[in-house]
Amino acid sequence: MKVIALISGGKDSIYTLCKLKDEGHHIVACVYMHNKSNYVDSYMFQTVGREFIDFIQKVLDIPFVIRETKCYAKNQNLEYEACEYDEVEDLFTAVKSAFEEYGGEAICSGAIESTYQKNRVGNIAKRLNLLSLSPLWKHEQKELLKEMIDYGINAVIVKIASPLLPDYLLGKDISELYAYLITVKTKWDLNFCGEGGEYETIVVNCKHFNNKICFKDIKKVVHPEDIYKNKTEQVMFCCFTDIFLDSTKK
Repeated sequence: MKVIALISGGKDSIYTLCKLKDEGHHIVACVYMHNKSNYVDSYMFQTVGREFIDFIQKVLDIPFVIRETKCYAKNQNLEYEACEYDEVEDLFTAVKSAFEEYGGEAICSGAIESTYQKNRVGNIAKRLNLLSLSPLWKHEQKELLKEMIDYGINAVIVKIASPLLPDYLLGKDISELYAYLITVKTKWDLNFCGEGGEYETIVVNCKHFNNKICFKDIKKVVHPEDIYKNKTEQVMFCCFTDIFLDSTKK
C-alpha cells in the first residue's frame, strides 16, 4: 500500500514508519509540520527538535512535504469537523499537497492513546478518501517502549515537561529513560511513552536510516514562561550544536 507518513521526528512516528515498511508498505512521502518557535505548545504537533528534520529527510531518503503551522487549536472538541484557521487545517493542506504530488492510499500516524489526535488524522483521511493507519494504537506503553528499544530505535530526549523526570535525561537515549522509569513506576503514575506530554524525543538512528545522526553537544534551556518557577515545575528543552551525519556509526 502507498502511504503518506505524518512525521514529527520522534520515536512514535518513526517507529510507525519502520513497522509499515517492514510489512511491505511503500512510504511515498512524509509530512512534517513546524512552527518558528520551539516554545509553542500544540495539541497536534511536536515543536521541538526541528533542527533535525533536514537530516532525518536525508537518512530516510523519502520526499518530505514541510509546512508551517500556527499551532492554533480553534476546535478543541473530541470529535473534529473542518474549522477555518485550526491547526488541523494546516495539516490537511499539507497532506493534500503530498497526495496530489506523490499519490497514496493511506496516511499513518504514531498515535498511541490520544483519541483527540487520532480522530483528527481520521478526519483528514476521510476528506481525502484515504485510509488512516495507526499501528501503535492502544499498545501497552511499557511494552511498546521496550519494543522500540529492542527494535533499534535510538531516540534522544529533547523535552521534559514532568516534575517526575530529572533533567539529566535531556539528550539521553530512550534506553536510559526506560531504565529510570521502571524504577519509579511503582511510586508514581507515569506514561512510559510520554502520552501525557511528559517528554518528547528525536530519533537519531534506526533500521531504516542510511546513516546515524550525531551531535557534538547540548544546551539545556528552560521554557521562557517557567524561568521563575521552581526547578521541579520547569519545562526543559535541549538545544543541539553541530549536528552531522556519520556513516561509520550506522
